[in-house]
Amino acid sequence: SRGLGDVYKRQELLAPRESRLDLKKAEISDADLELLFASLPARAAEYAHAPPLESVDLSLNALTSIGCLASANLAKAHTLLLSHNSLGAPAARELAAAMPSLPGLRRLSLSGNKLGDDGAVAISSALCHVPELRLLELKGCAIGDDGGAAFAAALEGGARAAPGGDVTLADNAMGDRALAAIAAALKVAPATKSLQSLELQGNSFTVGGGMLKKTPPAVKAIEEACKRGKAVSYTHLRAH
Repeated sequence: SRGLGDVYKRQELLAPRESRLDLKKAEISDADLELLFASLPARAAEYAHAPPLESVDLSLNALTSIGCLASANLAKAHTLLLSHNSLGAPAARELAAAMPSLPGLRRLSLSGNKLGDDGAVAISSALCHVPELRLLELKGCAIGDDGGAAFAAALEGGARAAPGGDVTLADNAMGDRALAAIAAALKVAPATKSLQSLELQGNSFTVGGGMLKKTPPAVKAIEEACKRGKAVSYTHLRAH
């Protein structure tokens, strides 16, 4: 870490004027982040006209813990970018615990973190707390069938539980079971009417063999679900 003093200086937090906190590739540590968020309430009180944070970019650091988000004043935040850190399932559970305090969140990026199935389950179970979400990025997060099934359950959970807009689950480790669950959810869940795109390329579903090059069963199920429900404008599917 370069130290919190450098972070303050870079962000002009001593006299905050902007609603955006950009700490992308800032070499901050977990301790830096905790100190920074702990200081924000006092600084907001000192500068009465400081706008609330609406966008937070913490991508491309080496963060392993984000528990401090739960106590940060991010009620007005619409964007939270956490991609390409060192976050695992414990951090995903921390984020899930913080999501009730992020009711206006519209964009959440966690791509490039090894969340695994447990992390995906935690995030999926907390989507009901961010009904305004319109972009969810979970690309390359080591999500397997259990995590994919949890996402499918969120789709079936009603309008408040299902993400809208664009969702990417590309480059994970989901197989036919997860994709079949997602297909089933797309058929029956009215909440998916707000879903615009669903990216699933680079997962481990079964590829049809032989000269006929048959469509993989999971792909066929997703495509059929999209035709029937007309919930997803396009999907990107490609096996490894």
